[in-house]
Amino acid sequence: MPPEKVEAMKNTQVETLASFAPGPSYRNPIDDKGESAQIAILKNLIPALLTKDLKTGAMGPYTKDREQHIADAAGARRIVILNIWGSSFAPERLGIVETGVNQAAEDSMYSGFSDAKFEVIEWQGLQIDGDRAFGLALSHPSYSSNEQSWSSDRDRQLQIKLVKEGGTWKLAEKIEVEIPSN
Repeated sequence: MPPEKVEAMKNTQVETLASFAPGPSYRNPIDDKGESAQIAILKNLIPALLTKDLKTGAMGPYTKDREQHIADAAGARRIVILNIWGSSFAPERLGIVETGVNQAAEDSMYSGFSDAKFEVIEWQGLQIDGDRAFGLALSHPSYSSNEQSWSSDRDRQLQIKLVKEGGTWKLAEKIEVEIPSN
């Protein structure tokens, strides 16, 4: 092989899934990578997992028995988080959710929500490499305190990492970052 080709190969950086990680700033869209059937499955699964994750924080409008409701639901929150987050990530996520729920319970001004959903507006790429996946999407969560009225947060870029454990895809990391204005 010519020496210039050997040198060019040494200096070439191949971007792999391992180099993708959620970060604090907007990322440019990426190409899909992986089997198209698996990509389609994950594009449906990710919003469903994130909806379940959002719902762990549901507590409804403020009532005098809110604290009891929150205490009674602690076991269910734990089960959901352990089922949808990877084993290395679930304990930290559980701590974050419990801290947030308890802080909200103490705040009589926080009206809470009783239902939530996570909506993907546009996929910006999803890459699968064995038992790891990374995706980008424009998305937002929506909340409801009654069945007729929903309010949505503004769109942000979702940066999401998943791991496959025991044949099941689970959340590993997620960050939502502001979309730069034109």
